[in-house]
Formats: sequence, structure tokens, C-alpha cells
Amino acid sequence: YIGSSLMAFPNYIPYYNALAGGTENGYKIAVDSNYDWGQDFYRLLDFVEANNIQKVYLDYFGGEDPAYWLGNRYAEMRCGDPNRQQTCARAKQEKGWVAVSANQLMGGTASPVTGFDQPTGYYAWLLDFEPTRLGTSIFIYNIK
Repeated sequence: YIGSSLMAFPNYIPYYNALAGGTENGYKIAVDSNYDWGQDFYRLLDFVEANNIQKVYLDYFGGEDPAYWLGNRYAEMRCGDPNRQQTCARAKQEKGWVAVSANQLMGGTASPVTGFDQPTGYYAWLLDFEPTRLGTSIFIYNIK
């Protein structure tokens, strides 16, 4: 246990031991502040810059302001918000880059249980694509 904890550096927030699937799979067990605090946002910025991405649709869970950091490269995408479905429709139609935090992705691909009263399934369309993981908490897709 000590060794696996030390080897988790610098990913202490999303750390899960091997019996629970390890850090790479911890998001499948619990997200929100148990796994995703937006800690990989700067990895996203580096990825956008390194790949010369001109526009990225982003549903981000964290404290940074994507509009400030990405400027006109940022396109808000909130597929889980019933009042902002048009942003999700544009991301699907225009193709290109889509980035989603683990927290939003799990909620958006989950199957609801009886009595669950919040939207789910709104990111099921992303399951057809292979993401690149940015750290542990951001999944980025090149939708072609």
C-alpha cells in the first residue's frame, strides 16, 4: 500500500489502489471531488497548443475559466444542461475536438436507476470514439 501510494505521485487526488482498479480506472467508481477537481486543465491547454487546435468544445469540471485561458479557441459544451442542448448539437455536427471532464463524462454516459431525476446518456455518442486521456481527469476526442 505504501509503494502504490508513493507511485501515484503526482496524481494523489484521483488515486485508487490496485484492488479498486487503480488510478486509471478510479473514475469508473466515483467522480466529482473523489477523482476530478479539474486538476488536468493545464494539460488540456498544453495539448491544444501542441496540436494547434483552433477550436475545442469543452465541458469542464473545475475552477478555471476556460474562456479566459483558451479565448476564441473555447466553445462551451454543456450537453447535460437541458437549456444548452444547442451547444452539444453543434459539437456533433461540426466535428473537430471535444474535451470532457471525467465527472461530466460519467454522468453523461451512465444509465439511470429507477427514481433518478437528472439527465443521463447525453454523452453516449462519445462512446463510439477513442479518447486521449489528459492526465486522469480530461478525455479529449477528435471527432472526424
